[in-house]
Amino acid sequence: MIKRALALAAVVGLTAGTVQAVPQQRERGVSLLQAGRVAESIEILEAVLAQDPSDTAARFHLGRAFLAFGEPGLAVGQLELALASSADPGAVHFQLGLARLAQEDWLAAWQALTRAVELRPTLRPASFALIEVCYRVGEVAAARRRLAALAEVTPRWPDPEVRAAELAMDQGEAAVAVVWLERALAVSPGRPGLWTRLGDAFATAFNYKAAEDAYRTAAELAPNVVAPRVALAYHFFNVQQFGLAEAELGRALQLAPGDPSVLLPYAESLLYQGRSAAALAAVAEVLQTLGSAAEDAGAGGRATLRAGALELQARILIKLGRLDEAEEAARALLAAVPRSVQGHFGLGTVLQRRGDPAAAEHLRTFKRLSDGREHRELGDEYLRLADDAIAAEREYQLALEIDAADVAARIGLGRALLASGDAAGALAALEPFASQGRGSAQWLIPWILGLDASGRRDEAVAMW
Repeated sequence: MIKRALALAAVVGLTAGTVQAVPQQRERGVSLLQAGRVAESIEILEAVLAQDPSDTAARFHLGRAFLAFGEPGLAVGQLELALASSADPGAVHFQLGLARLAQEDWLAAWQALTRAVELRPTLRPASFALIEVCYRVGEVAAARRRLAALAEVTPRWPDPEVRAAELAMDQGEAAVAVVWLERALAVSPGRPGLWTRLGDAFATAFNYKAAEDAYRTAAELAPNVVAPRVALAYHFFNVQQFGLAEAELGRALQLAPGDPSVLLPYAESLLYQGRSAAALAAVAEVLQTLGSAAEDAGAGGRATLRAGALELQARILIKLGRLDEAEEAARALLAAVPRSVQGHFGLGTVLQRRGDPAAAEHLRTFKRLSDGREHRELGDEYLRLADDAIAAEREYQLALEIDAADVAARIGLGRALLASGDAAGALAALEPFASQGRGSAQWLIPWILGLDASGRRDEAVAMW
């Protein structure tokens, strides 16, 4: 059930004796949607449709509002009803495509967006969204070509350049990303987020002075926003200027007191400067803010932060020689993340210092997970950066020989085999993790492409 505030004035306005005209109420709902007051917009547009179910425009905008509210399924329902009598079916197909994208229904998204482009060739955001479908199904090269072409015909719209930069970064081409981002900033120089991305691209290209300048520009453009300060702080981590990192994170904490995503790197900056007690106190505050594992179950970001805080807490406690507390932190980390490399290392270290023979098993597990991860990450680099499917396959195989339960290595192996033309081998590699992977786009995309390449098109379409 969707929870939203009752827009009482709108309902009264439609039901009282002195009602406003339905078109006026519809326009009020659209204005609220454009202003970001989505819940109120939904209430008004639903009230309009209760008065006049044939109001196609209200139904179209209600679909848009549901999509903005994070309910793509409800959006699809309204948009499909609007489609039959819409005076602008291209716009409806575009919104349908966006809703299907949000549902990760790539085939339906492709169909809707293709139709939108056919009906409205000048609707550039529809072309942009169609490119996103290309990318999501693994056609990265095609997506990059289309983005370059779209950027040429939309010189005053920076979004294609920004997305092209993101894909270039994903392919390890930081210098190319810099060019795209500089083009985007020539159009929109006042967007701090673009300056932050430019800083990331410069940092990846090892141009640290240019990276710092870009991050500082972002912070100057948005002095009351946390993200540019945190980005600048991470830059100082990269160049090992931990005092400057602490200063920037301190400024960020003034803007967002107690924010665990800021407080955790702040604690790390203190640790790197030898202030272990202060770092430990900051980590304790992070853990107190985040609560227990039960409280943040299902909240991926909070769970990740909590795991990071437990890992840092164990490291500090080991450094201080407080082994009982370090063991407690390491065991809590492993309870939350059983395959945590640092969790096994921390617990193994504590037990080894005590002379406990159980240390050996944890340290062996640490080495196995660490070695497997090294081969898997090398496989990722061969596949993504060097486009060398043979070398990638070799590294993924080595990762799986070390750690047969590494799902990411198994998926990587499937992608590498697919890239080298062995669709049957890719399916065989992916099959053992079918039950775990079906909810993951990382598993589904190579699986679907493998089915298609093996001539099993009906199965591929059904899975898509």
